[in-house]
Amino acid sequence: LLNYQAQNISDTLKQFKLSGGYTPDIDSYIFCDTQYRLCKELYEDVLYHRESALKYLAAKDYDGLNTMVSGTMTDVFTCTDDLSTMKPVPQFFMTKSNVIKDLSNIILVIVECFLRKEKILCPSGDL
Repeated sequence: LLNYQAQNISDTLKQFKLSGGYTPDIDSYIFCDTQYRLCKELYEDVLYHRESALKYLAAKDYDGLNTMVSGTMTDVFTCTDDLSTMKPVPQFFMTKSNVIKDLSNIILVIVECFLRKEKILCPSGDL
């Protein structure tokens, strides 16, 4: 799942770089460029921390893994929150970001329900 999530992050980052903040509405170009630049930086940060997440998983440091995956969710949420203020809303980026957030949620459930030594109560309907 971490690799699949990273592939989605990488694909979305490439699209941010290719789009360069272009929007058909010329009056808002500077605003959109700023939003795209912020998202590009956030996605680069998330992709950089992916290596740490894999190291934490290999070391069975589930708290560290949890921190990395939670950070991914925070960064992606920040990006989608900013993009949602654009007109028109860039649906491709919103959709891909939602996939990444959903994958993060699945990873966190797996960490909490199946990998930690101390088991917590996990509702059977969560997965």
